[in-house]
Amino acid sequence: DLTHAHSEYIQITAELGAAGLIFFILLIGTGIIMLSGLIRPQHAPETRLIGIGLLAGMAGFCVEAFFSFPLRLEVPLLLISFYLAVGMVLRQKQKPDKMLLHISRKMAACAIGVSLVLFSAGTYHQFNRIKADHYYFKAMAFTLVNQWPNARVFSEKSYDHNPYRFDNLIVLGRSYLETGNIAGAQNLFADLHLHHPYHTNTLLNLGTAYLNLGKRKKAMTLFEQAKKINPYCPDIDTQIANVYLLVKEYNNAYQYYLSARKNGSDNALVFYSLGWLESRKKERLWYAVWNYTEALKRSPGMVNIHANLAM
Repeated sequence: DLTHAHSEYIQITAELGAAGLIFFILLIGTGIIMLSGLIRPQHAPETRLIGIGLLAGMAGFCVEAFFSFPLRLEVPLLLISFYLAVGMVLRQKQKPDKMLLHISRKMAACAIGVSLVLFSAGTYHQFNRIKADHYYFKAMAFTLVNQWPNARVFSEKSYDHNPYRFDNLIVLGRSYLETGNIAGAQNLFADLHLHHPYHTNTLLNLGTAYLNLGKRKKAMTLFEQAKKINPYCPDIDTQIANVYLLVKEYNNAYQYYLSARKNGSDNALVFYSLGWLESRKKERLWYAVWNYTEALKRSPGMVNIHANLAM
């Protein structure tokens, strides 16, 4: 997705500018400086150990932020808040005569009241987002073993808790495709496409929904857009080849199936289709047999492979 960089620092800079990045670094840096004061030799051993653990957690967050989006998840935010809160309490215990914050009792009471209100309102919200993350990761586990009905169940549960999680919407739409709810998949991916017009998976899956509904021209347009964004995706090559196969443009279909295989496709259908296309050329039957054999290795129960090999 061209609207998201795979780095929290770059993402913050893109959304908030250099000033936003500087503020974020100062915020995290101040916390690290505060926690580093807990590991000085004059402190008790248990305090130093806790300080080391808190610093390690903060360092892990900072490193992960270079390559991922920890601020988009709820648990990292809760952990960072916990690290800083524990650090402030320990620092205050070590220096009871030196207050980290100087505020009046009235201000403190107001702050506690506001905090309780915000905490009460936020707890339900955060709980929902954490549950959404939990169900999303369960759904992802089922997609890895192609158990799409189960993936759909947990993806829908994730959606119930957080209907705005983009990654889960992709999984939910894909599970609709795999379980036969083509209209639902089309509506979902069409809405995503409005907000993320250059997201490869959205283009690919929306095109697949159109193809299943018999709208070949719309499907091909989306596949070609996805191909421009990611020219080395074997799934895109496969779907373009499928369209050409349906309209009996066999040479184009053959070239795209071949491209899918070269780009790393392990899909039995790609090898089967190459075998079928090769079997139409009598002089290359040996290559058809090889492709059918490779397809059979990946999908032993595919009846058409056995029948075509026998012929």
